[in-house]
Amino acid sequence: KVGKTLGLGAIASWDGTKATRLEKKDSTICYIAADGKLRSQVRTTYYGWKNNETKNTLSSLISIDAGSKASQMQIITEKSAENIATGILKDANGKLSVHNNSNSEWGYIATFGKQSINKDTQGLVLFFRTKQLKEITEDQLNHIVVLQPDKNNYVNYYFMSTWELAHDAIKTEEEFTSCIDDILLRLNGKITVVCK
Repeated sequence: KVGKTLGLGAIASWDGTKATRLEKKDSTICYIAADGKLRSQVRTTYYGWKNNETKNTLSSLISIDAGSKASQMQIITEKSAENIATGILKDANGKLSVHNNSNSEWGYIATFGKQSINKDTQGLVLFFRTKQLKEITEDQLNHIVVLQPDKNNYVNYYFMSTWELAHDAIKTEEEFTSCIDDILLRLNGKITVVCK
């Protein structure tokens, strides 16, 4: 139960003091874009999203691939939106860690600890493109990443949770950090396609 927080990776706007989820809008359409053995996707379009007294249309695509712990969020807006944000809910038992190195294409914020509703050990992480990062901040309820869309009004990030009772359980902070580092290595890695 996340209440009024961003939970993990929810789309929000940042007004300089707090993050607000996409609450004021005219209508929303959501559908399953892919439901396969290798990839699943959900596409959502928010029409008439009221953001700083301006109405905008925002489309999101959440994707997860087989074998991946992390989901990708891709966002595009009809008009420029300079205050797109996302984040992780604050929990007194969640130890915050931040990796923001300008020499790395990707960075992250993460929390780890007994932060589930049942007090199970849980890790939450949000990966962002360092070139799209405006600031890392917080409000009363959330650790927040404010993002700068590119010239095509596009933003993307990844989010992931781990749980000590999962089938591929991550139980310690060291295991969680190792998992994050592995994903960060893949995100920062260059893909080369060779045709023969």
